[in-house]
Amino acid sequence: DPVFFYYLLRYLKPNFVGIARNKQTTGLGHITKRDLENLEAAYPRLPEQRAIAHILGTLDDKIELNRQMAQTLESIARAIFKSWFVDFDPVKAKMEGKQPEGMSEEIAALFPDRLVDSELGMIPEGWEVLKFPEEFDFTMGQSPPGSSYNEYFNGVPFYQGSADFGQWYPTERIYCTAPTRFANKGDV
Repeated sequence: DPVFFYYLLRYLKPNFVGIARNKQTTGLGHITKRDLENLEAAYPRLPEQRAIAHILGTLDDKIELNRQMAQTLESIARAIFKSWFVDFDPVKAKMEGKQPEGMSEEIAALFPDRLVDSELGMIPEGWEVLKFPEEFDFTMGQSPPGSSYNEYFNGVPFYQGSADFGQWYPTERIYCTAPTRFANKGDV
């Protein structure tokens, strides 16, 4: 079944990456026809392949739908954040004697009814302008030896900034067998 074969190849991707990496000299690594002919994998009979492919395809469809819903919710969250904490719409509404639109009285009570001048411009009364180091402790990571990196799921996931952090969650791309520092629960 071609769809089952697609999922099988996707599952075997780390093997392909390893083969290509072992052949890499000065340019890009590669996979040859002989490499593919030498690859071995167990697979079920055709009816089971079709059933597995259908289930995995259905799961992929659901994942894509969830991704689209998360993108929509992210857009809504960004709009609310900008309204509340950049444009200060709830504060402005209260300054006009109005109930802030789309929020409960309990949440609205958390916002002041006045803006005051600051070095950044007008901000809600009671807010402060601070520099990040005054509020947060920063801990920088340490790079483990490059020889400990792999793409074979060996070790712990190793995240390196924007290459690995997507819009909503990190992507496990590289693994490390010799990590030097871990973030602890509650670290900022």
